[in-house]
Amino acid sequence: MIPKTMRAVSHSFGTALQIEQVKVKEYQILVKVLACGICHTDLHACSGDWLLKG
Repeated sequence: MIPKTMRAVSHSFGTALQIEQVKVKEYQILVKVLACGICHTDLHACSGDWLLKG
């Protein structure tokens, strides 16, 4: 059976990361992840701690 929902990480600038349950869209695929990590530098960028030039 294919799941109808998945867990996803979301954030708004200046707020903590959140894990949410979201619906799987028809065109998406699911990949089972056993472990993952995040770069601390990316956390600073997402939090708005540093000025990023685009």
